[in-house]
Amino acid sequence: MYVKQILTGGDRNYGYLVADEETKQAMVVDPSYAPGKI
Repeated sequence: MYVKQILTGGDRNYGYLVADEETKQAMVVDPSYAPGKI
């Protein structure tokens, strides 16, 4: 399992990229108002 925390806004807003390296599936959790950064 791969989890990466990504700062998506200026006020400590974070989104998360969660992926399964074996199945090659991934999802984005709470992309905030800047999903393009993830």
